[in-house]
Amino acid sequence: MSIFLFTTLLCIMQFQLVLAQEGRPALPAETAESLRVLQALHEAFPQQLNGWKVDDESKIEGIQWFHDGGAAVRYPFPHEYKITYVSDLSPAEAELRRKAFDREQKDMMTKVEELEASNRIEVQVWINYFEDQSHSSSQPQLRNFPPFDLTIWGAKASKLFLGNWKVSKSQKLDDGYETDCLAAKNPAASMGQIQALKLIIRCSSGIREEFLKKVNLKALKSLIGQNFLDQKIITSSTPVEQELARPLEGKNVFRYVIDGGDFSNSQVNIKHSESMEQAYLRNNHPDPKVTTNAVTRLLVQEDGDTQKRTPYPFADITIPFIRKTGEFEVLKEEEMSGKKATFALEINCWNGCEWSISAINIKVKVNKYDLVGGFVEGTFSGDGMAAFRPHEHTDRKPFPVKIKDGYFRIKRKADRY
Repeated sequence: MSIFLFTTLLCIMQFQLVLAQEGRPALPAETAESLRVLQALHEAFPQQLNGWKVDDESKIEGIQWFHDGGAAVRYPFPHEYKITYVSDLSPAEAELRRKAFDREQKDMMTKVEELEASNRIEVQVWINYFEDQSHSSSQPQLRNFPPFDLTIWGAKASKLFLGNWKVSKSQKLDDGYETDCLAAKNPAASMGQIQALKLIIRCSSGIREEFLKKVNLKALKSLIGQNFLDQKIITSSTPVEQELARPLEGKNVFRYVIDGGDFSNSQVNIKHSESMEQAYLRNNHPDPKVTTNAVTRLLVQEDGDTQKRTPYPFADITIPFIRKTGEFEVLKEEEMSGKKATFALEINCWNGCEWSISAINIKVKVNKYDLVGGFVEGTFSGDGMAAFRPHEHTDRKPFPVKIKDGYFRIKRKADRY
């Protein structure tokens, strides 16, 4: 099963804790650079515009968290910004505009869409995103619109590109046209360098060019090539990942006994899998001295059963420490506020899960914690609560169960930052 399906299953299980998300906190230098770019974009777009008012805008604050912690190390540093304007016409002016649309010979749907588009301007800016795909009912118009390197002008929106963009593919489909654009990355550039910018404007075509005259296009152009983030700060503070010189042989193991209600000392044994069972460190800060947010995660899943539609068991446990052995307990969700440990077992899954088991009081003991390539090994037992098809909101009430003889031995995969 893919990581996407893993994520889908976790959504079904309704994990709400921030710690369930992959990633790490941003370094101060990353937060400062994010704030600098957002401030530059804020200043490039008009805050006072005759006939318009700002309805919504991205928060002008630096990024605090990377949900994919490796993104800041492996990929160019991305930035996103959005600002929306709504019409600020007087009632009399708004009525004149409506009547002007009514006088035109257009079908009702077109009139409604264009009238709405004439009362709203939506702007999005994407920095260091290198691909774009458009789908339109009619062939998009390519235009030369300085200082942009490439402009695609459509009936409802325009896309304007800076930073070595080109149309990589354009084809006619049964229901319209599909156009792909691609920006070339500079592999030798620092991850902090701004290489590509994509600007999307959604509004009436008659308003678009007039609005662009109010935007500081020179300021947008000047962002390309800027590099205020010293990549040495990032790479030098990223801990060197330790691995065993030779990975240990052996199969993954995850098993337990469940008793109570519909279960009578039922044995659950998750079949060995190399790809769907893993133990890894997550949310580790690039600064090795700051590990307060780091935890160890066990994800346990059988291979291939989602394709075969064969029911399978699943487990997800968060160990609230890293690179050591020890004991911890997981209590009811309402009693775990601010704590990092989690415990969830699922039984008979493939289209949702028939049974979901949460913790009332589960004790977990980690007896072995190898380097990457070795195993994380331990035991667990205690009191849980079993719910029947909770994603379907059935009338069956959850009931308490005993979890006994729990044992795991899971190969430790590469750490995630």
